[in-house]
Amino acid sequence: MDPEGKSYGESICHTCQKLIISAGLNIAAKKNIPLVIAAYSSDQKERAEWSIKNLSNSWVPKILNNKNFSEKDRSYYWDPKKYKNIPRLIFPLIYDSTNIEDIITILEKKEVNTRKKLSYLYTNCHMGWLTIFLDIYNNNYCIYLKQIFSQIRDEKTSRLKWLFLMPVGCWLIKHKLFKRKQIEKALAHVDLLYDNIIK
Repeated sequence: MDPEGKSYGESICHTCQKLIISAGLNIAAKKNIPLVIAAYSSDQKERAEWSIKNLSNSWVPKILNNKNFSEKDRSYYWDPKKYKNIPRLIFPLIYDSTNIEDIITILEKKEVNTRKKLSYLYTNCHMGWLTIFLDIYNNNYCIYLKQIFSQIRDEKTSRLKWLFLMPVGCWLIKHKLFKRKQIEKALAHVDLLYDNIIK
C-alpha cells in the first residue's frame, strides 16, 4: 500500500488518469472551450459529470511538492487558479448500456482497435503490470476487481468466467508465470530488481 492507504495500482493509475484529464482541461481552459468529454465507461466512473467543487481545486499531487519535481512538472496538472473559466467535464458513456463485447466487435470492424488491445489484460503503461504484481504479491488484491464486479452486476460479462480467471490469473502473476516480461521491463525502467520491491 502507498502512504495514503491506496493499492500500488490505484495510487499510480489515479495519478496518471488525473494527468491525462488535466491535459484536456488545460487545453480547453486556455482556448475558452466550455466542455471536455472523457470516454470512461460506467464501470470506471460513477458520476456523469464532475462537480464545480472538484474542478475548483488543484489536482497537483502532494508528492510533486517534493524538491525532486520542478514547477514544469506540476504545471501539467489541472490548477483552476491559472484560468478565468473552468470547463465542464462530463463522462457520457456511463449511460451506455451496450454490451462490452458488442463495442469491441464494432471497433474491430472499423479497425479502430484490436480485441487484444481492448482487453483488461492489455496495457501499454510501463508501470501497469508491475503495480498489479505488487498488489497481488504483497496484498492479494487486484486493481481490476472493482471494474470486473461492476461489469458482472451490469451483466456485461460472465461471473462464471471471472470466478475461474481471477484466481488463476492472480496465482500465475504472483509466481511470475504471467506477464513476467512486462513486469521486468517496468523494473528496468525504474532501475529496480525484484528484491527491491517484494517483502
